[in-house]
Amino acid sequence: MKKFLGVITILAVIFAAGAAFSASKAPELEGGGKISVFILVDRGITNNMNDRQERAQNDIGDWMGDDLVKMFNKAGYEATLIEKRNEYTPGPGKYLLKATIVNYDPGSKAARMFVGYGAGAASMDMRYELSGKGESLLNYEDGVGSGRDWRYVARKLNDTAMKRVTEKMNEMHKKGE
Repeated sequence: MKKFLGVITILAVIFAAGAAFSASKAPELEGGGKISVFILVDRGITNNMNDRQERAQNDIGDWMGDDLVKMFNKAGYEATLIEKRNEYTPGPGKYLLKATIVNYDPGSKAARMFVGYGAGAASMDMRYELSGKGESLLNYEDGVGSGRDWRYVARKLNDTAMKRVTEKMNEMHKKGE
């Protein structure tokens, strides 16, 4: 009986994982092509930041941009990382995802290691805008804080962004837009 319950549990987990993956799969264009997503990461660097803060913003911005491209490509999109908005030209099946770092605190690795209980937590707030055909299609803000490292925070935000964009794309492309 225990083996049977174990097998059922494993199958349920596999089914749930498959359902979660298919929910994040890119829809195809009417002609069968891929949707293009141009990704622009605004690092949110301001004049009052010191060199260490600027470096941290650039490092996380670079990592997040590369990670978003990998995630979108894996989901079936044709994703491209761009540095300037004018590198994106609107057109059928082409969208711009602008991710702006609003607030980033890498936390303290030492506090996370030695104190624990949420001390030294990394946190980040982001603003996302998806546009296409010259209009804004999706705008939202998101934030994550964690006692893990900054990569966990960035990946969580990227994962949510990909899911929300895919939901919007599925909604739009089911209608044949």
